[in-house]
Amino acid sequence: MRVSLTQTQTQRLEELRAVRYPDPVEQEYDAFMLFGGMGPCVYVRRAGTFLVGADETWNVPETREATPEEATMSLVIAARRFEMPSLLSLLPQRPENAAECAQCHGQRWDLSWPALVCEQCHGRGWFSSQETLAK
Repeated sequence: MRVSLTQTQTQRLEELRAVRYPDPVEQEYDAFMLFGGMGPCVYVRRAGTFLVGADETWNVPETREATPEEATMSLVIAARRFEMPSLLSLLPQRPENAAECAQCHGQRWDLSWPALVCEQCHGRGWFSSQETLAK
C-alpha cells in the first residue's frame, strides 16, 4: 500500500517524532512510527510506503514491508491515537458496491473491545464484492 501524505500530515508527524526518543527505523528509513508496543511497530515512510519493525522486545529483528492490512490498521490506530482524523483519508476508498463489515458495522473498531481495530475488515469498515464472495 502506498499513500501520499499531505504537508499538514507530514508536519504533524514530524512534531510527534521530535518529542520521542530517537527510533532507529524512523531515522534510517525517513519514517514516522504510527503504532508501537503490544506487537511490531508500524511506520509510514515520507515516500508513502509502510514498514513493520521490531516489537517492544525486539522479537522481529528485520524491518520489512507492511501488508496492506497492517498499513490500513496502523492508519486507523494513528488517526485516533494522534487525533489526526485526516489520516483516514489515506485509506482505500469504499467502492459503491462494498458491503458494510458485519463485525464492526462500519465503525472500524471491535465492538466488543473498542480499543482494538476490527480484525475482520482491518479497520476499513467494509468489504469489496470480491472479498464478500470469498468469505
